[in-house]
Amino acid sequence: MKTLAAIPCHNEGLAIGSVVLIARKHVDDILVVDDGSTDNTVEVATEAGAVVVSHEVNKGYGAAIRSCFNYAKEHDVDTMIILDGDGQHDPAYIPEFINQTLKKFDQNASQSNFRKV
Repeated sequence: MKTLAAIPCHNEGLAIGSVVLIARKHVDDILVVDDGSTDNTVEVATEAGAVVVSHEVNKGYGAAIRSCFNYAKEHDVDTMIILDGDGQHDPAYIPEFINQTLKKFDQNASQSNFRKV
């Protein structure tokens, strides 16, 4: 099962590095969608080990989420979890969240095939 933590963000240079570093312990890949930041978000996220997709201008949260799903679809991701880039969502909870989700649903049903979206 290929897992992805997707993190849409805008001007989160102060927190994004920590979020990426902690999330990396729990998933296969990290995607940061930079939504037109004017700070060092891209540099910090890249240095922490994330793949970064950048919007040249701020397009809003909905567009950032679409970019997360598009990336997941293009990279054959089985399970994606979306986190906030400001540290509001503790990445340490990723394993428990995934386990609880898979408990409630049959694993085949809960693993979205993003290629069909």
